[in-house]
Formats: sequence, C-alpha cells, structure tokens
Amino acid sequence: MKPVAIYKDTSYGLDRILRGKTRALELWGWLALLIFCNHSLLQGRMAEQYVFLPTLVANGEWYRAVLSPFVHVSWYHLALDALAFLFLWKSLDGENTGIRWIYLLFCWAGCLLVPLLVSEQIHALGLCGLSGISHGLFAVSALELSDDKNHKEAWFIGWIMFAVLFAKIVWEMLSGKVFLAGFHLGYVGTPLVSSHLGGFLGGSLAYFLIRMACILNKKSRFHDGLPS
Repeated sequence: MKPVAIYKDTSYGLDRILRGKTRALELWGWLALLIFCNHSLLQGRMAEQYVFLPTLVANGEWYRAVLSPFVHVSWYHLALDALAFLFLWKSLDGENTGIRWIYLLFCWAGCLLVPLLVSEQIHALGLCGLSGISHGLFAVSALELSDDKNHKEAWFIGWIMFAVLFAKIVWEMLSGKVFLAGFHLGYVGTPLVSSHLGGFLGGSLAYFLIRMACILNKKSRFHDGLPS
C-alpha cells in the first residue's frame, strides 16, 4: 500500500508571519522617525528645521511636509502624541497593509491641506505634531468598530466614539481652542485645531471611499485586501 501524501496549506501561516514582520518593521520605522525628529529636545530645543511652513515648502523644502508630523515642541508633547498615534496605528493591525497606509496618507494629507485652506496661523507658526493624523485614525477605528454587524454593542460603541470625536472637533473649530487645553500637564505649543478637522475628514473620506468600493465589488468586509 502506497503512503498517501497529505498536502498541508501553509499559505495562511506564511501570510501571518509576513504580516507580523511588516508590522514590526513599521513600528521600528515610526520609532526611528520620532527619534530623528526629536533628539534635539535633549539640548532643550525643537527641530524647527523640519516644521511645516508653507512658504518654505513651496520654495523646495518638501521634506518638511514629510517630517513635520514627527516633530514635537516638548517631551510631554512627544509622549502624548506618540503614544496616541502608535496605539491607534496598532488598533488597525487587522487591516490589509495597503489599506492601513491609504488611511494614514489620507489623514496625513487632510491635516496639512485643511489648515492651508482655513487657517492663517499655519503661515506664521507652522505645523508639527501627530495629533491631526491621530484624530483621523481615531475616526477610522470608530467607523471600523461601527461596521461590526455581528455585535450590536460594538456597532453602538463605534458610532458613539465617532459622534463624540465629531462634537469635539466642532467645538474646537467654533471656539478656536483645543478641548480640555487647561488640563495639559506640559507644554504643547499652539495647536492648530484645523489640523484635527483635516485628519478627521481625511480618515473618514478614506474609510467611506474604500467601503463604497467594497460594496460595488459585493464585498461586505475588506480586511483581506483591496477590491480587485
């Protein structure tokens, strides 16, 4: 009697290993950027040469648009922004890598473009920090949670999170102040609340565009990749 060869599909295991390595590489990349853009805090100064200033970017210093989110004005500002960003980025671990980066790029673009359109402060003060991007990723996480039709609690919590974030941003835009600004335990500079709006709009737009593409392609979920 001939031995029967049993085929074992290892593709899923390989995908998990590859995804794990990609996630680890991303994490080390974020940490490297945060160290590079904030090591000057050890000398008591921020890296002003990387702050986003529209005039200087227009004159060819494009790297400011890339590095400015990782620049912070104090150790407290750095800790606050970095922890929030890394936590929210981690919350999207279940997503396809390409979709996560689409979310990020939309949030990134939004938190730069909206202040350019509605704020005069950005021309005088510049823009730095991850709070705008984090607001966008928070919106995406809330919308992802609200899309869970199998668990009513998750659906409810997701929409509550999204509504609270929306209300916070509306209040900030109307008042011109950051919500609970008086409760900060350290220096955070002069936040541009319009960057929070931009991140929120960018992340929400990315989510709904991808969601629409999945509906048109008759896919109810899109964690395994973009519609083909």
